[in-house]
Amino acid sequence: MKPLLRILVLLTLALATLTATAATQTPKSWQVEMILFRPNNLQAAYDSEQWPANPGTPDTSQAVHLFDKGAGPVPRGFKALPGSSGDLGKVLDDLKKSSNYTVLGHLVWVQPGLGPDDAKPINIDLGADYSSQFPELMQPQWQLDAQGNPIQVPPPAHLRELTGTVKIVLQRYLHLYTDLLMRVPVTEPQQDASGQPVPTQQLAVVRIQEHQRMRSRHLYYVDHPLLGILIEITPTGS
Repeated sequence: MKPLLRILVLLTLALATLTATAATQTPKSWQVEMILFRPNNLQAAYDSEQWPANPGTPDTSQAVHLFDKGAGPVPRGFKALPGSSGDLGKVLDDLKKSSNYTVLGHLVWVQPGLGPDDAKPINIDLGADYSSQFPELMQPQWQLDAQGNPIQVPPPAHLRELTGTVKIVLQRYLHLYTDLLMRVPVTEPQQDASGQPVPTQQLAVVRIQEHQRMRSRHLYYVDHPLLGILIEITPTGS
């Protein structure tokens, strides 16, 4: 074999080996694109099911505040991106034009592929703020600590429509985990002093804990009566 031909053959084989290896390697970083939206007829959606009276609260103590400027340091490998860098612009436009839905957020970010022990939840804080509509909920509250002693809990900074966390976990598949609170202004009957039912507006709270197993480069829809999530995850680097 001529020297030049030998070199070309070796380079071709080397390139084929590198391409095959790259195709099988797990990417080190992923782009996540997510659209969160709700139905406009919230009362009907809320009335469609029975919800727990005390749903609990998501743990946001370890959450990464990617989309809250100045909220704290962001771990290495995590970066918020502009919505224009995503692929779901047409879907987003269609949702915004619909009279049936309200878009709460369009989020795009890059993050490392992390397993169950290392995955970081992303803080979610979207939608309307009901603080002025329900001022009674902005007062300090009293509760008992682990020893049974009363302690005062400071009021929340705001009452956003959707708060909590979403988390991407890399195992054999990609996994999405949500732990969110959806605040819904609804009208429910309350008894007055004479025992008669009186329609009263309240701010109901529904906890949304969902799990979706995913493949990269596929668009998924996470369905809930009060919240829809469209999500696509794409590898961005090895």
